[in-house]
Amino acid sequence: GLTTALIALLRLEWREAWLANPLVYILVPVLIGLILRDFVAFWRKELVEE
Repeated sequence: GLTTALIALLRLEWREAWLANPLVYILVPVLIGLILRDFVAFWRKELVEE
């Protein structure tokens, strides 16, 4: 279900993604936020070490 929903999102098929697994609309923003948080922490660490 989740893989199907992610593929549907990549194809911009919003309804199909929702029907495959509504959780994808919560999970994707959370994962993006976590990745961005780690990127910012890494970037700040690099600036401090220079």
